[in-house]
This record gives sequence, C-alpha cells and structure tokens, in this order.
Amino acid sequence: MDENPLNRGLALSSRWKEWSLALRRNAVLNASLVVAVRRHERAAAVNIQRVARGRFGRLRFKRLRVVHWRESLQARYNSANGVYKFYFEQNGAAIRIQNW
Repeated sequence: MDENPLNRGLALSSRWKEWSLALRRNAVLNASLVVAVRRHERAAAVNIQRVARGRFGRLRFKRLRVVHWRESLQARYNSANGVYKFYFEQNGAAIRIQNW
C-alpha cells in the first residue's frame, strides 16, 4: 500500500464529498417527506373540519325544528278555537263527521 500522505488526503476529501452528497440527497428526501406529511395533515384537518361542520349544522337544524314545533304548539294552544280544533281532529273527527 502506498503510504503517501497526499493520497491519504485525496481519499479523505473524496469520502467527504460522497458523504456530503449523501447528506444532501437525504435532505431532499426528508424535505419531500416533510411536505408529504404536512399535506396529509392538512387534508386530515380539512376532513375533520368538514365532518364537524356537518355535524354542527345537523344539530342546529334539529334544534331549530324543535323550536319551530314548540312555537306551533304554543300558537295552537293559545286560542280556544285552536284547542277545540286540535282535539276534534285527534279524537276521531272522521267518526263524528260520519255520525252527523
């Protein structure tokens, strides 16, 4: 083997170049992985928001439907005429009409 110090320096410098190139290649791969992970996390966050907004919208619709139903009941029971009409319908209006 040649124990020339110049050859040893060239071998070290070429190894260093190879190593630095490998580090750069890994850095590019890692950067692309980071971008992919961020893209995936963003897509997951958008999906979670979409599902949550849909759920909250359905809950709000159900609550508004209950409020509307209660208002209609309140309007029905506030007048005597509405109460008689409701009980007439509920307690067999068809039978009473047929018997008339």
